[in-house]
Amino acid sequence: KRIEAYDISNWAGGDSVSSMVVFTNGLPDQREYRHFKMRSKGPNDFAMMAETMRRRFSGKHNWRLPDLILIDGGKGQLSSAKAVLDELGVHIPVFGLAKRYEEIVRFTADTAGAPQEGDQLRDEGEFSSLAISHQSPVLQLLQRLRDEAHRFAVGYHTHLRDKRTKTSILDTIPGVGPT
Repeated sequence: KRIEAYDISNWAGGDSVSSMVVFTNGLPDQREYRHFKMRSKGPNDFAMMAETMRRRFSGKHNWRLPDLILIDGGKGQLSSAKAVLDELGVHIPVFGLAKRYEEIVRFTADTAGAPQEGDQLRDEGEFSSLAISHQSPVLQLLQRLRDEAHRFAVGYHTHLRDKRTKTSILDTIPGVGPT
């Protein structure tokens, strides 16, 4: 019923943010969207994904838990997210969807169920990659989620970057300001 998707956005490590978008029953639930301003320094997507998962699932917020977590990225981002979830004792299926091959990446130990006709499952040791038909409604839903998480992250990143670049030291002088 509830799927949360996560993405990271930054420019050379600056104005780094992450996003969380929520689809409920296959539709965007924009009231549930969140973004996080990263405290991690430098362009390190893995550390930022870990920070996002820690902040989201720390129990500090009274947010509903998802039935599925989708990470925009591959093995590295997925490993970072899963490590934090395991550390916090959160047992929710988590998958990655990387743009390059449009394959679903998951931990082999978490593999459940058999692939559908025409799907290709590759066991890569710790990970499994599942290539689903591009006409599959499942893949199209996951792509919509991933793309929405990306759009939401980039939008917040752009807002922060524009705000930072459009301010001047002169704006802090009493009587001078923007006007």
